[in-house]
Amino acid sequence: MKVEVLGAGTGLCPELGNVSLLVWNSEQSRATLLDCGCTVYPNLRRMEVSCQRDILGKIDEVFISHGHSDHLGSLDMVLAYRTIVLHQKTKVAGMDIRAFLQEICHMDYQLLIDESPICGLDLIQTSHVRGMLSYGCLVNDKLFYSGDSGKSLLLTAEAQKAKLLIHEVSLETLYDLTNDNQNEPFAVHVGIDDLYRNSTPETRAKTWLAHYAPQEAEQLRAKAEVYGFAGLLEPGQIFDL
Repeated sequence: MKVEVLGAGTGLCPELGNVSLLVWNSEQSRATLLDCGCTVYPNLRRMEVSCQRDILGKIDEVFISHGHSDHLGSLDMVLAYRTIVLHQKTKVAGMDIRAFLQEICHMDYQLLIDESPICGLDLIQTSHVRGMLSYGCLVNDKLFYSGDSGKSLLLTAEAQKAKLLIHEVSLETLYDLTNDNQNEPFAVHVGIDDLYRNSTPETRAKTWLAHYAPQEAEQLRAKAEVYGFAGLLEPGQIFDL
């Protein structure tokens, strides 16, 4: 199994690409796409042309962590390309995307989606935005991906089982400032200090940090080294598991 990093940045930083991963099987004959933000489809098409690779034809499974545009903003294009151009349906797990396709994109769910389950993918519910379901996932008991989370997931049984962990991070924990009751702060992105406090040396050593802003990268990288994290995730990285 091979993990290819398509993007590693926040939704407001297209220069790093929206956080997205391609998980290839051992023969590299098929891939599972983890999250599909606004930058993902254009990036995949550029990669196909510049590297002469058939990628979209091999992405037969997609996981969507939640409904923000930096995580599903080009999902409709990936599904449409695979259906219209390649005549292939796609399996989708995680967030329920029916409303996104039918009400926002005016696309027929039945024509696009293969409704059979994705084998080897376990969902982990996360806490990100009030009232919105959000998920992380464990792939083949090897790769742990947090999606967006206001709390550390590094103490979960799934995280400790995995060989490679990719967890979101911010320089400081960020809270929902629109909450009317300020006596009950609601974290939407976890800071690196909180992530450190809610983890073990073993998990930190195999955790790469993602969903960061470029202007925070230098400080985050320095803290990550002191705290014993594997490092900051970078577009183009490849991991063999």
